[in-house]
Amino acid sequence: MILFEITVPCIELKKYCKWCRKHTIHKEAKR
Repeated sequence: MILFEITVPCIELKKYCKWCRKHTIHKEAKR
C-alpha cells in the first residue's frame, strides 16, 4: 500500500527514499 510509506517516520522513509520518494510521494501528491 501507499499509505504505509507515508505513515512510517522519516527514518524509515529514508530507506525507500531511493524510489519511494519519487513513486509514492508523487502518487499521493497527485491524489
